[in-house]
Amino acid sequence: MDKLKLRQVIKNKRKNMTENDSSSSSNMIKEKFLGLDLCRNKKNVLIYVSTKLEVGTIDLIKELLDRGVNVYTPKVINLEDGLMRFIKISSLDDLEVGCMNILEPKSNLLELDESKIDSTFLLVMPGLAFDKNGHRLGYGGGFYDRFCNRVTNDLLKVALSFDYQIVDSVSVNEFDVSVDVVITEKEIIRCK
Repeated sequence: MDKLKLRQVIKNKRKNMTENDSSSSSNMIKEKFLGLDLCRNKKNVLIYVSTKLEVGTIDLIKELLDRGVNVYTPKVINLEDGLMRFIKISSLDDLEVGCMNILEPKSNLLELDESKIDSTFLLVMPGLAFDKNGHRLGYGGGFYDRFCNRVTNDLLKVALSFDYQIVDSVSVNEFDVSVDVVITEKEIIRCK
């Protein structure tokens, strides 16, 4: 299935998910993430701030901050070029409505120096669909692919996904970045 059609199929499925189901599944995914050794031991987490249609990350961000983890969330720098940077936050109060009405770090906070990203960091990536090989269908802006192609290959990439977002195959091109692990409410998929 081509990317455009797959995006529409997943968006339609997402519209049918109740708020209660989304919240319950997001909580199960959060607990799986926090219990996974690969994730639990990371001191630096780069993580998206969820919209109401994605696996919820707000409670996960709060938990990570409470555990003393360095949490960085994305801020769109240039929408046309698909450029985002990660900014360290110390609480949810550091977020404000930004690009595309998504919560982003406030403008007075400092960007993460991307040259400092190493194997102590973990990236939590959003997406519309994933396959069991770690291939990811994003939203079409290329923000995460560009970011990953700028930083070290040692960066562990984890996707949080509702089970219905797992598909047989996601078509990819040379610029698409795959994830290492996909966590759903039903399973943990180790892709590499």
